[in-house]
Amino acid sequence: MPVDPDRRFAHTPVGRRVFAAALVCVLLCWSDVTFAWSARGHSMVGDIATRFLTPATTLAVADLLRDDLLADGKPSGRATLGQVASWPDELRATPEQRATGVYHYDDIPICGVPDRKLYCPDGKCATAWIAKQLAILEDKSRPKLARNEALKWITHLVGDLHQPLHASDHDDKGGNDVKIMFFGKRAEDPVEGRTQSPYNLHTAWDRLIPYKMVDERGGYDKFLADLPSAATRKAWEVGNIDAWAAESFVLARDFLYPALPTNFVCDKAITDVLPLGQDYDRPASEIAATQLRKAGVRLAKVLNDALGAP
Repeated sequence: MPVDPDRRFAHTPVGRRVFAAALVCVLLCWSDVTFAWSARGHSMVGDIATRFLTPATTLAVADLLRDDLLADGKPSGRATLGQVASWPDELRATPEQRATGVYHYDDIPICGVPDRKLYCPDGKCATAWIAKQLAILEDKSRPKLARNEALKWITHLVGDLHQPLHASDHDDKGGNDVKIMFFGKRAEDPVEGRTQSPYNLHTAWDRLIPYKMVDERGGYDKFLADLPSAATRKAWEVGNIDAWAAESFVLARDFLYPALPTNFVCDKAITDVLPLGQDYDRPASEIAATQLRKAGVRLAKVLNDALGAP
């Protein structure tokens, strides 16, 4: 999976928040670092979930996020699920926590028969880590800091697992080794003093496809306002974390790879630079839109179950 950069934060409270926000934007927009849905997508998941929290859960979340901390242990000033949703990415970007990267995905092989012992060794995968964090979140006897971090992990990883390449693998580091062009572009526009990394399939699903989709639908606020019906939400809430990860896996197995403009063969590496255009982007955009909304609805369900009881 992706290799993360180091991050540094300014020393004053205001300066630290401004610098951190700017740095996250630069990293996600201009580097080869790829996170599921990127920061903007994770914020969407958190913001959608917030709209479906029960009053009891809303109060519990507000309490747990009070006095929230950044990955470096300094005050974050963040108070919503959307604002803290990328904290695990910030955490694994620090040298001390780089090893936590394995908790961001289930590398379920799209070829052959998946063996959980192989793709989740010793519980080192997203679904297992969510289960562990849920146990911490539900336990009111645990320290508030531990429950705060568990909340942030769950918020992030539910989003991660709805990005199909975080629940699948073709021996290509979750699509990072699959080189692409996106509507004729191989990489970002040049920035003085910065080397731009080529696009890959993971980049496409993290941000290129969803960002284009959201912009075409009127932007962030309009996308958030277009919420699913109660009946749709009820249908989406069926199942559990493992079932939802399996659903994402099927999307990767049955669409993400077979629909690529190449003669896709299972167990054969993709070595060409693949041109992704309208034929791939149109159905991919619909999948991305649905997966982001599902992640938000399901996150709310998970948190309501964990925190909603009196």
